[in-house]
Amino acid sequence: FGMVALESKYGKRTATAISLEDCDLGLLTKEQYNYSLESIHKKSLEMIFNLVNSYNILGLAPKKAFENRFNHMFKCVRFKRGEKLMEENKEIQSVIVFREGQFVITINKNIFELNELMAKLYKIRGKMMGLSENSIKKELSKNCYNKDYYMNQNFILPETMKMYEKKHNLTISIINDKLVLGLMDTVDPETHLPLFNCTCISQICDGYEITNQSLNSVNKEYYCDNNNNQISLINIEYYLKRLQLHIKEI
Repeated sequence: FGMVALESKYGKRTATAISLEDCDLGLLTKEQYNYSLESIHKKSLEMIFNLVNSYNILGLAPKKAFENRFNHMFKCVRFKRGEKLMEENKEIQSVIVFREGQFVITINKNIFELNELMAKLYKIRGKMMGLSENSIKKELSKNCYNKDYYMNQNFILPETMKMYEKKHNLTISIINDKLVLGLMDTVDPETHLPLFNCTCISQICDGYEITNQSLNSVNKEYYCDNNNNQISLINIEYYLKRLQLHIKEI
């Protein structure tokens, strides 16, 4: 007890504490207390900066700029087991960098919607890789089929069409510890709608959240383009392979 008085402007106690029996107590002076808080604060800043920097979220922003100007933009967030971190078709306006937890990425779609999702990912990947429109179209025609393609197959029976229209709960990936939600590998850049569902499956999931508006202001100043994040590109490649497998299974 006593922290409120040490942290207040006037240093006055807000409560009285009376011992009911003999006690052995430790004592911290205000100077020692402030030094401890400062040390904890520095370690916290170091941890957040290293975590965010490992994903190149802030681009070329130096550590000093992060400590002095940007660290306040990150808000601590915590989710419990079973909580949704991201849901399909529910717009999100922030990026969350997780440092601890276990997550499952899922989708609930039919065969037509799976192909539409694959088409979106191929387009996003193509833009990130700097591919021409023609190259992207070739990939789409080779790997993705729209509803008209299935409808034009004369041999498809009504029962088969019902199977195609049936939605499936599919697991795309289970991720341990580090995860970023809100970049181009998880959110449609045009609509800002999540491409997947993401749920916390560990006891807790801890991370740091920054709004898109704040992140854009940092990126504009330091010429960072999160759309070209290599980790996001690797994730998209993995998601495409998983989607292709699920479509074949269905």
